[in-house]
Amino acid sequence: MKFRKVYYFLPLVFSLFQLPILVEAKSINEPHWMKRQQLMASHLLPPMRTKLINYKNLTYTTGHEFYDTPIELIDENGNTLKYREDIKPKRHYQIKQVGHPKLVSKSIWFFRPGGSTEEVNSDNIWTSCTAEYPCQEITQSIVDNIPPYNKPQLWIAPGDYQMPFDKHQNQALLSLKNKMALIGRSTDFRFIAYDNDRPLLEGALIWNDYTGHTGSDGSIENVRVKTGDAPIQVLNDFANINLFSTRSLTLVNVDLEKKHQSNGENIQAELVSVYDSNLSVEGEMSNNISAEYLLMRGSVLNVKGEYTRNLIINNGLVSVSDSKLQTLAESCYSTAIEVSDVMAITLRDSSIVMESKSDCPQLAPPLRGLINYQIDNTPYPHSQNVDLGNLELKIKATDASVVGIETSTDSLSFNKVNFNLESLKGKVYAIDNSKPAELTFHSQASLIWIKSPIFAAMHADSAPLKINNNSTSLSQCKYNQQAAVNC
Repeated sequence: MKFRKVYYFLPLVFSLFQLPILVEAKSINEPHWMKRQQLMASHLLPPMRTKLINYKNLTYTTGHEFYDTPIELIDENGNTLKYREDIKPKRHYQIKQVGHPKLVSKSIWFFRPGGSTEEVNSDNIWTSCTAEYPCQEITQSIVDNIPPYNKPQLWIAPGDYQMPFDKHQNQALLSLKNKMALIGRSTDFRFIAYDNDRPLLEGALIWNDYTGHTGSDGSIENVRVKTGDAPIQVLNDFANINLFSTRSLTLVNVDLEKKHQSNGENIQAELVSVYDSNLSVEGEMSNNISAEYLLMRGSVLNVKGEYTRNLIINNGLVSVSDSKLQTLAESCYSTAIEVSDVMAITLRDSSIVMESKSDCPQLAPPLRGLINYQIDNTPYPHSQNVDLGNLELKIKATDASVVGIETSTDSLSFNKVNFNLESLKGKVYAIDNSKPAELTFHSQASLIWIKSPIFAAMHADSAPLKINNNSTSLSQCKYNQQAAVNC
């Protein structure tokens, strides 16, 4: 089975690329970071590392190996911290317990500005790019000669790195192998890189191997990546991207920046997992992530352009938590999240903010926070559900009409949802459902505030919408400056 990713921009419609659906719903596994990582000495933020001065050899490198030590901390309230996700900046911690160093990885190649410039080939690959003698440049030859077993990693010290120039693609890019990871580290490689100490990689990164009939799995942590206009061929099509994989990509503590003139995006892959990252894309036609399955937590996405999306998800599922999606629309052809034929959409503890200031043609489509449509012959035509919890959706338009959610699903669930939808010259609807649907308010109350001098309504008349107001205190709907009423 194949699918086609499409930007549904009016009046322009164009295909991005085709690839087989390889990830089945029952086989989806959460990436390692969603299962919580055991707290290790190398995870500590820079201000905390001085506390380790009395402990020797908690983190160290030798050859192509790295050793790390499990630790436990105590916060200001006496709580014990055992996981990486529990550490917060600008907090004070004390060391409670220190374990014993253990081998974490034995297949690492090290890079640092001012390192060795010796040519690397298959004969000297195991004596090159070691912790003691890191390489200066990340070259395609080095990557091609790294043995593919033991999940090889490229550890990159702070600095700026230009990706190698591919004469066939006529662009700067690095092709990586299946299960290969790029990881930003401190200058001595002992700790994770944070903030501006993360290395900056200029050029596209692609994981385009195939293992049998499955694609590549790639991961990238603690780095910054940016490209300009850099269309490259992936599979049988061209894409103007920062990151691409034929199967999955996992991002942790990553900044992506994409600036282009025509159409471009940050990520294309089947399964995308994003944690604690910032993605920014700017150009005429822009999108941050195209995928089948998206798992995202603790991240910020920004998009700016005339025809924009933050997310385009097909044939899978969407799970977003503790994240911010921001859109600055320079015309009226923008949607924050566009999904089609997915099993479920879950948005929790997050915000979606859109703003458009431009004049709009009379027949321009509305600005939409979420568009969710479905084809009846999909494998799961009745299993869709839109589940929103502790979500803020704010859309402000000048000329454009506004729709909070445009959907063809039959079930919507709201828990502590805050809609603030406004157009100065267009109509505003909270919900536009193309077939009969049921909206249930539950648990904590929601507030739906709709503002328009032209027309403001809870839902369009496309199809009936049944509302179950079952929240603990009744959820409220407010129209313009009128008093709020029970939805």
